[in-house]
Amino acid sequence: IQIAKSKKLILLTQDKDFTNRLIYKPDGSYGIVVFRIRPPQTDKICKALGSLLQNITPKELYGKTIILEENSILIFKNWVPTWPNRKSISEGLSPDCRHQRY
Repeated sequence: IQIAKSKKLILLTQDKDFTNRLIYKPDGSYGIVVFRIRPPQTDKICKALGSLLQNITPKELYGKTIILEENSILIFKNWVPTWPNRKSISEGLSPDCRHQRY
């Protein structure tokens, strides 16, 4: 994560350990995107990433942890644990996407 921060890169990973926002705090990062797609097929991952980038700009990923599933996006703005509401991508984005699943 430190390398991604220093090079101003968004971290893309399938490692679920990065969803632990107490250990891997997204503050100051350019975003942490964790793919939770099973089985991890390239076409499904690319489609989910495309959906994320259609709904959210890279600038909006700054300081956030994103859990990307095949049909939903879970965004955490800060590292304080909370339980988000779940929404599908087809329901559209909420103005306050701090703790919602799309």
